[in-house]
Amino acid sequence: LKNTRALQDEQVGAVRFRVVDNDSSDESMILLSGLKNIFQKQLPKMPKEYIARLVYDRNHCSMAVVRHPLKVLGGMTFRPFVQRKFVEIVFCAIATTEQDQGYGGRLMKYVMDYVRETYHADYFLTYADNYAIGYFQKQGFTTEITLDKSVWMGYIKDYDGGTIMQCKMIPKVKYRELRNIITAQRNAVFDKIKENSHAHLVYPGLEAFRNGATSVLPQKIPGLLAAGWTPDMDVR
Repeated sequence: LKNTRALQDEQVGAVRFRVVDNDSSDESMILLSGLKNIFQKQLPKMPKEYIARLVYDRNHCSMAVVRHPLKVLGGMTFRPFVQRKFVEIVFCAIATTEQDQGYGGRLMKYVMDYVRETYHADYFLTYADNYAIGYFQKQGFTTEITLDKSVWMGYIKDYDGGTIMQCKMIPKVKYRELRNIITAQRNAVFDKIKENSHAHLVYPGLEAFRNGATSVLPQKIPGLLAAGWTPDMDVR
């Protein structure tokens, strides 16, 4: 699995993923303003006033990717519908200079864990434009909406030209640890294969050719019989 710049920065503490809402504190307002500015640059079709209103709205919550001390690299603004067990993703963007370094993927995993732990929600819904569909698909979203319309219709914001997408979270999975989980599972599979396979063994070269031989019987080649070779395989 790729060791991204985002993961490296996170491991050394250079970057943090911080939950922020409008509690009127100076630090929160700095972070929310940083998010607002990035959203306005990355989502030019959205009215700037509309973005500002939702980012600062107290019904919404955000998670910011923050480089020490308070430089915002990107983030996500979402609205939880606690009683309805779903969360609407309203805005999601990473600054142009920080894209393609894995921050978007890590951000989504942090948001997923936070939402489930805090709101006990099972679903995400969002309207994605054509540029964002690929990103959301990589994060486990689909255009097949299984959440009943009666739960979300009339509650989430509808955007012209947007594609509604859904993600149903997997129970008991800690998304921030997904990389380690997949690595452990893959290693376990490889270890099991090695128990029944000799493919990982490396044999020394054949000495017969050093002594002038021009051919050697296949059954004399170390490892060939163990790999499943039979004389029938050479019958033409």
